Amino acid sequence: MSMGGREEDRPMARGQERRSVTGGGLAPWQADLASRLLLSHLSGDCPVADLASRCGLSRSHFTRAFRISMGLPPHRWLMRFRIECAQERLERTGESIADIALSCGFADQSHLTRVFHAIIGMSPAAWRRQRRAGVVEAPRPVLRGTDAGKAGRQLLDMAARSSQRTADGDRCSDH
Repeated sequence: MSMGGREEDRPMARGQERRSVTGGGLAPWQADLASRLLLSHLSGDCPVADLASRCGLSRSHFTRAFRISMGLPPHRWLMRFRIECAQERLERTGESIADIALSCGFADQSHLTRVFHAIIGMSPAAWRRQRRAGVVEAPRPVLRGTDAGKAGRQLLDMAARSSQRTADGDRCSDH
């Protein structure tokens, strides 16, 4: 009988523990690139296939690796980041919810309200009132595992200073 084959089939030396294989996520440079591309297209279109291609991975492998590295699939990660953006602006500015929706990448106020309610459990207006009254806690950042948090803050600052970009021609692969 051959001793070859898969590692888990091989006998271990005395006192040696089997190591579980963790990983399978994106390399740090891939996670950083993917998060930067997603964040730079906050209000535009950045298809997963383009992200995967830029990272040198197939679409399915990229999606699985992104989820392992970032905790959520790419679209859900982006939606949570947009909500984090909206929460920050709701708390720190007196802008209208419609303006905040556009600057954080939502199609309109209704889109922001639907996603916000699904994730946070209340409308943006109710959250703003409760946050100002000190009833709800400050939002926890969704970004993890990369320098995307710093990049995200820089992009939020840029978004606050710039007007809403149109989705036309703002595709991830055009950059």
